[in-house]
Amino acid sequence: MHRDQVRNVIIVAILFFALGFFVSTLEIFPLDKPPKPLTPLEKIKAKNQLDVIILNSPTSYFLDSDGAAGYEYDLLAAYAAHLEVDLNISVVTTVAQAIEKSVNGIGDITSAAITKTPEREAYLHFGPSYYQVKEQVICHKDRYKNGTFPKSIGDLNGLNLVVGNNTSYEESLRLLQYENPDLNYTVIEGYSTEQLLEAVWEKEIDCTVADSNIY
Repeated sequence: MHRDQVRNVIIVAILFFALGFFVSTLEIFPLDKPPKPLTPLEKIKAKNQLDVIILNSPTSYFLDSDGAAGYEYDLLAAYAAHLEVDLNISVVTTVAQAIEKSVNGIGDITSAAITKTPEREAYLHFGPSYYQVKEQVICHKDRYKNGTFPKSIGDLNGLNLVVGNNTSYEESLRLLQYENPDLNYTVIEGYSTEQLLEAVWEKEIDCTVADSNIY
């Protein structure tokens, strides 16, 4: 056998040996698959706690003589009990605060009477709806008596109409203003819908907007 043929045989043998070693190595030391990420529900159960952002309002959460109460609070407490985990709530006073915490990834669930709108669906994940409401303009009852209560969008012109920032009311008025450029309104920070309703009652402002389940 010629020297070149011997060399080729040796090279082939080495290649087969290397390939066999590589395959054996894969069999002895299999590559681990990356761990499957936990689902939101699995994360809640893993930490044994349901973290909730909840709005301080008559329809969501409030304190009475017996302690924590509210329709949405009761639903969340029942859900936590069903999962057999603790319920941990973080109370906010405005929808804007609730949305800010949600966007920053705080809490597992946000329960703050947040109306589903196309703009919000771009950055928030909404659960199934269980109740439908209508937005309505609220003014002092004296306007009924003196005949100045607004009956159309045009009647709102010249009134001190105030809504909270980052609310669905602000979005609705913004859309209405596109069609009615003369419509003016004020957006204020740090006030809940209930506080603005009180301001209407005290005649500090002319009108505000509230969901039908609030007023």
